[in-house]
Amino acid sequence: MTYDVPFRLRCDIDLGPRVAPYVAVGPDGSGTDQPGDYPADVDIAEGAVPETITAVRGSGTAFMASERQFLLSVPKGPRYLVEDGTRIRYERRGANDQDVVLFLLSTAWAALCAQRGLLPLHSSAVLIGDAVHAFTGHSGMGKSTLAATLAGRGHMFFTDDILIVAPPMAGRPLRSFAGQANVKLWSDSIALTQSERGAPVRAENLVKKYYAAPHRGSDGCAGRFASLSLLATLDDRNAAEPAVIRPVQGAKA
Repeated sequence: MTYDVPFRLRCDIDLGPRVAPYVAVGPDGSGTDQPGDYPADVDIAEGAVPETITAVRGSGTAFMASERQFLLSVPKGPRYLVEDGTRIRYERRGANDQDVVLFLLSTAWAALCAQRGLLPLHSSAVLIGDAVHAFTGHSGMGKSTLAATLAGRGHMFFTDDILIVAPPMAGRPLRSFAGQANVKLWSDSIALTQSERGAPVRAENLVKKYYAAPHRGSDGCAGRFASLSLLATLDDRNAAEPAVIRPVQGAKA
């Protein structure tokens, strides 16, 4: 048996259906990590996480990164240590499973991909045939809403939040992989796209954002990376048209 995902997980927490193809062995011992199968090559488990790491090469408000480690400390939330592209340790610091999984499958997940030599793009995408068409941009630009809207108009929803791109190989199409199987939408976007609303993204539901199932979801996890569109706001007072599509040129491209 083979799996069309770039890595597989052994984890001690229920990650839900969003990344089910990546899970070799779940918290209840279920899975397919048997001789002859594609075994787990990433371990996710609860444990002590340090407050700092050494040999830091980059840092920000909530993270530190070295050549082999990535430390994420969510304000008033859990802490994560990603190491060597093979391990994620999480420390709850009072967070419940839902909030632990939320940040584990976003920033920590992207760091894991980067450590494994994969390119994680903050993107949503649809699948047309075997071709993946992705949308990126700053938070709030409408990536998820656009993908869900296209799914409602006959295209196949592919991923939300993270699109994983494999290193290019000579003579072969650029491969990409789904990072999330369902989409996170605000209440108004769920109504606009007529998606099926699921659980709230945060346990306390202080913001009205929910996991949602678009009309048409892909059964596959991989496809040919065909296009990337950058979503940006327009100044409608100066725009000749309400919305335009322009090729991105030069250094920006």
